[in-house]
Amino acid sequence: MSLRTREDASRELQEFRRDVTEYFDLIIRRLARLRLIEERLDVIEEYITDLRSRLRRLETTIKEYIAEQPQPKTSITLRERKIERKPITIPSIKPAIEVASQKAEEESSRKLVQIPFTKTQKRLEGKTVTERLAVTSQITDDDLVSKLNRLTITEKEIIKVLIKYPELRGGTAIARRIGKAREHTSRLLKKLADEGILIRDESVWPYKYQVPEKVKQIIMLREQLST
Repeated sequence: MSLRTREDASRELQEFRRDVTEYFDLIIRRLARLRLIEERLDVIEEYITDLRSRLRRLETTIKEYIAEQPQPKTSITLRERKIERKPITIPSIKPAIEVASQKAEEESSRKLVQIPFTKTQKRLEGKTVTERLAVTSQITDDDLVSKLNRLTITEKEIIKVLIKYPELRGGTAIARRIGKAREHTSRLLKKLADEGILIRDESVWPYKYQVPEKVKQIIMLREQLST
């Protein structure tokens, strides 16, 4: 091989190496952009989940309020009966009876029309950490131990991470700690909260999950016994 041929081959190798380096740099930049887009999509999905939860609570509150309200047909029937009785009166006391009946109708109508807005507003804001604490406290020790015995490895990792890092919020941060997919971690967090093993604080965003004291004591005791 001549000297010129070697120089040409060396130049081609250098160009090939430069092209490969630039190609890998481009791939790394594209992966970084994809990771950023994925994180933004996670935040948007969490917002959508929160809106769905609030809409469900609002729908439940409206149904409860409608169920508590008296049927309007009853008041209409009473008014019709009173109107039918008006002609059958004694002329001398007829004005007084009509005035009294009109006042009674007005008072009953006001009572029917009044809406307990304050009570309804409190119901809309009622589902907070206090209700979750009440649900957890209703679970007996035997039920709690039975539920903890059925936990998967990933669920146990979630509880241990929350015990060690109680300041974590949202499924994305917890998923990064345990090295699992965010969607899978969010489903497990919802399941554990519904079963009373975790407490979900819906007054903050993203949601904050807390480990009840009973669960924490059982987990820590098992960790000590296993070591």
